[in-house]
Amino acid sequence: TDWRDLDRAALTRAYDNAGAVADSAARLADWSARSAALRARPGHTLDLPYDPGPLHAAGPRNRIDLFACGRAGAPLLAFIHGGYWQALDPSHFSHMARG
Repeated sequence: TDWRDLDRAALTRAYDNAGAVADSAARLADWSARSAALRARPGHTLDLPYDPGPLHAAGPRNRIDLFACGRAGAPLLAFIHGGYWQALDPSHFSHMARG
């Protein structure tokens, strides 16, 4: 199906991940709890502002979190959310840094 053929209600349903996954509330609660626990541990740099360019000030969306594993020379995992933030924010996905 081409997205251009969908009406507004169908498009809304298509972007409703919480509605499409039966246990989404439990998953989100688990992710949030694990992410909060990781974020509370020392050794991480959270909400580090970066400059998106000379024409923009670093705002609340121009921030990254760096999670250190404590081992020099360790590999780097870069998690880049490929979609849009409809209801959540990056802190809900911090648990992925734990591996």
